[in-house]
Order: sequence, then C-alpha cells, then structure tokens
Amino acid sequence: MTDLLDDFKEQIEEIFEEIQNGLNNELPSIINGTERIERCKYYKQRLQRVGVIRKSMFHELNDLSSPQEKNQWEQIINNFEVEQASLQQKLLRAESVTPTISKNITAKDMTTAAKNIQQQSKESASRTKQVVDNIIMIGTDITNDLQQQTEQLENIEGNTELLESNLKRADVQVRIIMRNLQKDKIFLSMFFIMIVSIISAIIVIFLMSKSEEKNFIKEGESIS
Repeated sequence: MTDLLDDFKEQIEEIFEEIQNGLNNELPSIINGTERIERCKYYKQRLQRVGVIRKSMFHELNDLSSPQEKNQWEQIINNFEVEQASLQQKLLRAESVTPTISKNITAKDMTTAAKNIQQQSKESASRTKQVVDNIIMIGTDITNDLQQQTEQLENIEGNTELLESNLKRADVQVRIIMRNLQKDKIFLSMFFIMIVSIISAIIVIFLMSKSEEKNFIKEGESIS
C-alpha cells in the first residue's frame, strides 16, 4: 500500500516542480498577455490534478494498519495542501501582473523573440497537421473495416439464400425419387406376379403331360 502512496507523492512533487519552474523562468519572459493567461490557466489545471491525487491518498490511508505510519502520511498530505494553496496564490499574482518590456532590450533581441514565436507557431501547426492526418487515417481505416464487414454480411446473406435454394431443390429431388420408388415397387410387383404365373403355368403343363402319359400307358395295357 505504501508503494501506491509513494507513487502519488512522486506525482505531486513533479507537478509542484513544474509549476515552480514556470513561475521562475517561463512566465516572466512571456510578453503577450493572452499567452500569459493561457499558461497560468494550464498551471492551475495541474494544481487541480494535485487536489485529485491528494483525495486518492486520503482514501488509501484507510488501509494502513500502523497508526504511526498513517499520521506521517497525513502530515505529508497536509503539507501538500499548504504548498498547493501557496502556488495557487502565486499563479493568481503572475496572471494579474502586466509584463513590462525592458528598456535594455535590443532590436536583435526583439527579432530573436519574434523568430522563436514564429518557430513555435510552425511547430504547433505541424503538430496540429499531424493530429489531423492521424484522425483522417483512423477514419479511413474505420471506413474500410465497416465496408469489409458490410461485404461479409452481404456474402453471408447470399450464402444463406443459396443454401435455402439448395434445400428446396433437394426436397423436390427427394420427392421425385420417392415417387419413382413407388412406381418401381408396382412394376416389380407386377413382374413378380408374371413370373409366378409363368412358373405356375409350366407346372400345370408339366403335370398335365404326366397325367396324359399315364393314361396312354394304361390304355396300351388294356388293349394287350
């Protein structure tokens, strides 16, 4: 648990260091009032982040088992609150101060400053263009993915219709085969009856011929 608190502590200290450097080095060199206000606004937002982290630290204190350790961290968090309030006041003063141009500034310094501003504007425009290009690229990829998914759905729908058509054709073929089997059964039955009839006729003829032969023999014996 202390590892998480140490991480929160490190984040707050980094934010305080960033804001202090801005107050000491960056803001005094900004001549443009609008730009100065924007930078102060940015640092205020960073201080708001400190407030969020402090609340998270207070929440984590409930899981500490050692009262002494808990008191130590409460003191650290309270010190952070005091430092946060102090930096907030410094930012308000820096925001309200009207920057003055030194009389010792030369034309070369003014030119250098203008070039720096121009370079920063170019870099900002380049970053903005890169972001826009990335957004366009992402939008294109999403469009292609949606198109592929649409094509896949259309193929699935087409395959389903083809499957239904094949099933209907198969059902018709099965019915035709069943009808043909019924016809074949009738034909086989008739063929079987015909074979039985022929065999029966042969047997009857054979028996009749035997009977006539016996009668002929008896008649010959009686004559003699």
